[in-house]
Amino acid sequence: MKKVLFALVCAVVMFSSCGDSAVKLNDTIVDKVDGTVGMMDKVMNYIQNEDYATATAYLDTVSLHVTSSVEQIGKLDNKSGEEFKQSAIELLNMVGNEGVPAYKKALEIFQDPAKYNDGIELINDFIDKVQKQQNLLQEKQREFATKNNVTLR
Repeated sequence: MKKVLFALVCAVVMFSSCGDSAVKLNDTIVDKVDGTVGMMDKVMNYIQNEDYATATAYLDTVSLHVTSSVEQIGKLDNKSGEEFKQSAIELLNMVGNEGVPAYKKALEIFQDPAKYNDGIELINDFIDKVQKQQNLLQEKQREFATKNNVTLR
């Protein structure tokens, strides 16, 4: 998961001649996506350490974080950033509505060592799907940056 969203999360943003709402929108979206990525990385660490019970329990925390993040992003007001906001919300909802259940199912599958690869395949399928949404989010971020005179590096 870390590799999937790393480019967006680590973008160094330099703002020139942009309004406070553009700065706030970008910062909030990057912060919420970064937080979610960090949490999913933590889940993967639990899985790698075969601490499946902790991973399962932590996924509930991820769900709460995603819900809160979506609400906070949704409240941001910047008309030129609607597509960027929507793309971020779609990404976060994908993690909450598809990723968390997929990871929980994979954790159940891992209980049977003979089916371990099936669980890994389930996780990898989700990562592939979320990477496509992440690419769209980066595209929308670039468009937003251009409209608001924000330089992304």
